[in-house]
Amino acid sequence: MIEIKYEGNCELSNVSGHSIAEVRKTYQSAFGISEKTVAVLNDKKIGSAAEISTILMDDDRLVFKAAKGRKTWLMVGALLLAMAVTGGVFASSYTNAATTINAGLANTDFALVTPNISNIPSWTAHGLQKNSTGSGTLFDIDTQTSDYTGDFVATVSLTNTDALIIVYRSLVLSIEVRDSSGNLIDINSDNVSNGRDYALLTLDNSQVLLNIKQAAPDVYTVKQKSGYYICNVVTAAWLTTDAAPQLFCEVAQR
Repeated sequence: MIEIKYEGNCELSNVSGHSIAEVRKTYQSAFGISEKTVAVLNDKKIGSAAEISTILMDDDRLVFKAAKGRKTWLMVGALLLAMAVTGGVFASSYTNAATTINAGLANTDFALVTPNISNIPSWTAHGLQKNSTGSGTLFDIDTQTSDYTGDFVATVSLTNTDALIIVYRSLVLSIEVRDSSGNLIDINSDNVSNGRDYALLTLDNSQVLLNIKQAAPDVYTVKQKSGYYICNVVTAAWLTTDAAPQLFCEVAQR
């Protein structure tokens, strides 16, 4: 027996030995098989020219299926063609233009940092001594020359801790910032200028950040508010320069 199927119609028929073309003609009227259908024998598509020579065998399964519409492919082809044409229109109508942004050149940094030697801290270290460092000026930061009105951060670092540890067991420097009128500047970003606005520069913490929020361009002074030290035992390795802290200051915009 051979299974013959088209859309909702299905029948088992003893048509072994007949060609697909003969079966198509036999069931064309009963099943309403369209001439545009495709014959599929045992899940294999059979071309229209081969239907006459393809003989059915027992247990075959013959299905007539509607051919996949070429209209769909034509629509896709038309869409692709439309896209290509449209893209060509866009490409041909594309225009070029140039402009220049009005950015000037000031020929100056936004801030100038210089050593302030008007009152440099000074002390003499002795072996096993514990003493205060006193106060003094360290750096000036000038934003007035460039008329920079934004905020900035000043980073102060100890650059010779390798030498300092030969002399000092402990070294603590309290750093603050004053404006040109001598007013204390808020450096801890709490928006209040008070006794908490200082940073400790030590052998273990050899870099501090001083956050400065400007009200107007000014010349600021980084100062050593106070400090103390404890010295090691004097040895032959001590050099005069080993006791002198070397500081570095750099500024960056916030």
